[in-house]
Amino acid sequence: ALLGVARRASVAWLDLKAVVRGRPIGLTHTVYPLPRLAGIGDAFLRTRSMTAALQALGVGDYTRRRSQLSARRATPDEA
Repeated sequence: ALLGVARRASVAWLDLKAVVRGRPIGLTHTVYPLPRLAGIGDAFLRTRSMTAALQALGVGDYTRRRSQLSARRATPDEA
């Protein structure tokens, strides 16, 4: 219910790594409803911007329903 989609609804789950000057600085996990935002992963790869990717799929403006921040040491696979 938090995402505003029905239980067991299809979603696109994106895991993104933020890199600055060749060094990883963060991981982002985002979820988007399908079929409304089908192609969000490809749009992000093309534009390298989540805002631009959403605009490419017809979303002119948006509000995050939830943001959660946490910190821990990166695993070797994440780094």
